[in-house]
Amino acid sequence: MEANIFLILDDEVEELERLLRLDKYRQYGKSRRVLLESEVIREPRSKRINCKFFYRQEIKEQEIISWFQDWKDFFGIDEEVYKKYSLNYGCIVVNIERSTYLITYGHAHQWAKSIADINFGLDIAERILEKDQILMVSSQFLKGTKSRTYTQFKGGGYLMPDVGEANNQVIGGVTTTIPNSKLYQYKKHLKFTTSVKIVDSDLTPKDMITLVGELHYIRKILQ
Repeated sequence: MEANIFLILDDEVEELERLLRLDKYRQYGKSRRVLLESEVIREPRSKRINCKFFYRQEIKEQEIISWFQDWKDFFGIDEEVYKKYSLNYGCIVVNIERSTYLITYGHAHQWAKSIADINFGLDIAERILEKDQILMVSSQFLKGTKSRTYTQFKGGGYLMPDVGEANNQVIGGVTTTIPNSKLYQYKKHLKFTTSVKIVDSDLTPKDMITLVGELHYIRKILQ
């Protein structure tokens, strides 16, 4: 399982709604209100989070298989063979206070980046590094926008850049001040770029919503 958590820019929330309609996402189920009960930065937090689930599937049935075409001609085969597969897109829109987050599955992350805070993942990474262990912070301008796109945690944890982005980096050690959080519990499954990426994890939907809530309060508390 792989998912991405994006922070949607305040002035792009309407664009998010427009893109969901344009791409024919369908809302599944009713909106949910989830109670966040988490000890974040040693401060118990209890807050209701609003979330909606959207999904769409794109069926591909007539895709040419280039290598089959080569061998088809070589062996004089008359039969036509096409690649058949589906692309699946899942989005959970999460509203906490006045902030909007987007959890994406499948290929949905590809368009989410265009309306997201490009530094969200790395901002979170810098906030949960031990300050006295930060060895290097660098950034540069990428296509006119300042973007930090590579972070490496001391001790072997690697936070990989997105394809086509600059290899800037922050190096340091993960803080141990939030041991009772989902963030700390699943720290080995997290990567930080434009988004916070969760890989190879057994998080339940409730855990995922809790994780988003913790990320929200880490943004607000650790300035």
